[in-house]
Amino acid sequence: MADIAADGWLGTPIEISAPDAERIEAIRVAALGGSRDAPLRHLGEAQTCFYIKERAGITESVWITDDEAAYDYGKRIGLLTWDTTTVLAHIVSDGVLSAADALALLRKMQDADRNPRRIPAKPGDLA
Repeated sequence: MADIAADGWLGTPIEISAPDAERIEAIRVAALGGSRDAPLRHLGEAQTCFYIKERAGITESVWITDDEAAYDYGKRIGLLTWDTTTVLAHIVSDGVLSAADALALLRKMQDADRNPRRIPAKPGDLA
């Protein structure tokens, strides 16, 4: 299988410039709770948030995260921010998956230590 990340359906990888890297690091540490001792903690969230907010052509993107700090930060700076539960609610609304199956999937994710940000109490909360 070809490397789809190189220039396939995921698009061309984004190169991070030095000035952008500094701004991303500031987001990672100040807004998302990353630390200098754990340089990869919250790095992906900070990079994604930065580029959705700053890069022309992707500002209408939906940012999907189950990280509580990242979710709150995305909302605070005006990004359209969803969590896995919101994605599944849209899938249920589109008739692709039943609410009961969506809830079961969220619970399986939790059991596998994937930790969705929130899990509704009953299937009807996904409808």
